Amino acid sequence: MDAKDSVTEAPEGRKTRGGLKAFLYVVVPIVVALLAGYILYAEARAWRKTHYPVFTRPASLPPGVKGLEAKEETERLGKPGSPVVVRALLPPASCADGMRGLLHALAAKHGEQGLYVEIYNRSTPEGRKFGESQKADCATVWVNDTEILAKHGGDPAGIQAVIEKALEEAKAKKKVAPSGPGPQKGT
Repeated sequence: MDAKDSVTEAPEGRKTRGGLKAFLYVVVPIVVALLAGYILYAEARAWRKTHYPVFTRPASLPPGVKGLEAKEETERLGKPGSPVVVRALLPPASCADGMRGLLHALAAKHGEQGLYVEIYNRSTPEGRKFGESQKADCATVWVNDTEILAKHGGDPAGIQAVIEKALEEAKAKKKVAPSGPGPQKGT
């Protein structure tokens, strides 16, 4: 078989040689590269979902807690001077409504037992001033000055657990602390 035998005559008079080879050398690598790119993208997306979960409000709210819309003024709930102080800097967005509702519910439940809650609206001058003083630029909750991020609705169940633990610790300290002078020896 001669080299001239593999050359074919096209209907328009052009000569074509190895059209299938050219197709394989061009198209197959492109398809393989696209497939590899898609597989890498899918793996990266799965990794990102496991390492950076986004908390959604309906799935993370404790049962019986409803979301509340933001108010223009700072909300102060419970007794000032309580042993457990919760300060929250929340945006006036729907993603923070669940956290706001949780803090209201906890203040209603534990307000007389030593819980004081301040909820700052990040869009008000007072809220911005508070955020600057705390060096916070996104939704954050402080439980006795311990910072907990609440971005994208945060983790309401986790924050509730931290607040209730702080209340239990404050209650235990109150029981241990002497309330007055005890009996004196030798009398």
